[in-house]
Amino acid sequence: MSMSLFLFLLVTTIVAATRWPLPPALPTLELRYPSTPWISPGDTLKRPKTLQLPCIGTENLDITRTHLLLFIDLDVIWGTRSTTVLHWYQPDMTVSRVCACTDDGIDWLVNATSPGAEYIAPQPPPLTRHRYVYLLYEQDPEYVFPECFGHIFPQTMEARAGFDIRQFVHAAGLRPPVAGNFFFVDNDESTTRTMTTTPPGREMSTTTWLTSAPCRTDDVEPTPSAYTEQYDGVENQQIVI
Repeated sequence: MSMSLFLFLLVTTIVAATRWPLPPALPTLELRYPSTPWISPGDTLKRPKTLQLPCIGTENLDITRTHLLLFIDLDVIWGTRSTTVLHWYQPDMTVSRVCACTDDGIDWLVNATSPGAEYIAPQPPPLTRHRYVYLLYEQDPEYVFPECFGHIFPQTMEARAGFDIRQFVHAAGLRPPVAGNFFFVDNDESTTRTMTTTPPGREMSTTTWLTSAPCRTDDVEPTPSAYTEQYDGVENQQIVI
């Protein structure tokens, strides 16, 4: 790793640490991994702790509703571009007592009917830390997956990089998230093979890039303006709406 790239990654890590990516007053999503305690927004986890599927609790949720979950890395540098990566898409999440976590008597949200876009564990490049965000939405009975996002299912950088959350929420007809959480993941290893590492020989990031899915804009009613105004002033990472 060149000195200029190392210094750039260091600076962007410090800057990222000052940005809160969740909407104001959004309820905290109850969340932990099998080998971690409950996670509070802004906690820091080591990468090995996040390799298994997380456990999603139901506190403060309407457990009579079906839910949809998105899990995104906000701080990816891919070549010369700053972007996001979708790590998990789970629709059809309903209440269950069966989960990888062993807490007795706790209700969990699980997807027992369809695989969605399979989980990719956090993979920040060596000696960096990234912000990872969970957003939970209520899923209406008439929900239909927007086929213009059919490219997200392979577990590859090409399929998941540049995921535009605003566009997905619009195309899917989702309302504002009902809960969210985020944490940092540190990668203390000096070398590792990851999905999100800047390719060798590339320079530091100069632009922000998102994939525009080929969705018909007239298929879904626009998001109400009051919704956008609710989150006015949140960082321009576009992830919360």
